[in-house]
Amino acid sequence: KMQQDESIFVPEQFNREKLLCEMPREDDMILQVVVQKLGCGGKWLDRKIVLTEDKLLLISTTEDRVTEYVLLTEIEAISSDFQKSFDIALGSDRFYLFEVVSQGENGKFRHVLRANDKFCCENIVKTLNGLYLLAKKREMRRKEFPVIGRLQRNTRMIYDSDPVQWIIALCIFTNFILNATQAELQSSADGDLGVVLNNSDDFFTIVFSVELGINMFAHWFWPFFSVGWNLLDLFVVTLSLFTMVYNGSSAFNSLRLARAFRVARLFGRMPALRAIVNALVASVSPVLNALVVMLTIMCIYAILATFTFGADFPLWFGSFSRSLFTVGAHPSRARKRAPPTRARMRACIRPERALTERSPAAVVVQYQSAGRGVGKLLTIINGFSEAPLRRA
Repeated sequence: KMQQDESIFVPEQFNREKLLCEMPREDDMILQVVVQKLGCGGKWLDRKIVLTEDKLLLISTTEDRVTEYVLLTEIEAISSDFQKSFDIALGSDRFYLFEVVSQGENGKFRHVLRANDKFCCENIVKTLNGLYLLAKKREMRRKEFPVIGRLQRNTRMIYDSDPVQWIIALCIFTNFILNATQAELQSSADGDLGVVLNNSDDFFTIVFSVELGINMFAHWFWPFFSVGWNLLDLFVVTLSLFTMVYNGSSAFNSLRLARAFRVARLFGRMPALRAIVNALVASVSPVLNALVVMLTIMCIYAILATFTFGADFPLWFGSFSRSLFTVGAHPSRARKRAPPTRARMRACIRPERALTERSPAAVVVQYQSAGRGVGKLLTIINGFSEAPLRRA
C-alpha cells in the first residue's frame, strides 16, 4: 500500500528547476546533518540537510551538489507523527522519520527523511520549525511593507558581495595604518599633520558607523545579533562614536584606546583570517587542560618538597607557596640564589644525587628532571591515543 502511494516519493525529473540552486556559503549554514531521503522505488538515498535562513537544501553526499531545495515559505507542514505507520511499512524500527510537505511552483511535494537517532531528528524538526516561523514573519512584513522588504533584500545582496566586503576591509586597514602613524608621531604631530590625522580618524568613524547601520538594516534582527563578529563591530564602533562626541571630556579619554581595536574587525571580513582566529579560539580549551595537568604535577612535587626539605631550607621550601615557586622557577635562577656549595654543583651534574646532597638547587634540578620525564610520558601517551584518529 505504501509503494502504491506515489505522493510520498519525489521523482528527480519532476524537480529539475530545483537543481539550479547554488551551494550556500559556510557562514549562511545554520545546520548541517547527514540523513536519508526516501526516493523513487522506495530506495533510501544519502543526503545532507543544510538549513539556511530561507531554504532547506538537500545535498548529495557523493557529488557535493544541491539535488533539491525547498523555500521555507513554501512549507505547509513539518511532522514526525507518522513514525509507527512508517516503521511497519518500511521496516525502519532503528530510524526516526520526519516529513516536510511543501507547495511550490512545481506542485505539492512530500519529502520523507529519516535520521539515525532520536536527538538528531528532534533537533532537525525543532530548528526547521523555528526557521519556518521566522521566514513566515519576514514574508508577512514584506507583504505589509513591500518597498522596505524589497529594499532590505537588495541591500543585503549588495552588502554581502565580495567587492563591497573588500572595500570595507581596505578602509579598516587604512584606518589602522593611520592610527599607527598617529601613535608614532604623537609628540611631533601637533601642527597641520596632527589635525589631518584627527580629521581622518573622525572620517573613518563616520564611515564605519554608516557601514554598521547598513549591515543592521540588511540583516535585521536575529541574523545580525546572532553573529559574534557583528557584535564586535557594534561594540568597537559605539566606543569610537563616544570618543568622537566627547572628545574634549577627560572622563572619556581612555575610550580613545578603543580605536586600536578597529583592526580586529578585519578578521570578520576575510575568511582566511577568520578561520585562523576560530582555530585559535578552539585551541584554548586543550591548552588549558594541559596547563591544569602540569600545574597539578607541580603542586604534587611542591607538597612533597615542603614536608621533605621545609625544615632544612625554610627560605625555599618553608611553605607550599614557596615550594611551588621554587619548583616552578628556572634552574638558572634557583642556582643564583642558592649558596655556591660543591654539593650543589655535583647535584647539577648528577641530578640523581639531589636527595642525598640536601641542596635546594639540587632539589629543583631533580624535580624539574622528573617533571620533564612525566611531560614526555604524557606526550607519548597522547600520541598513541591520537594515532587512530589521524589514520581515520
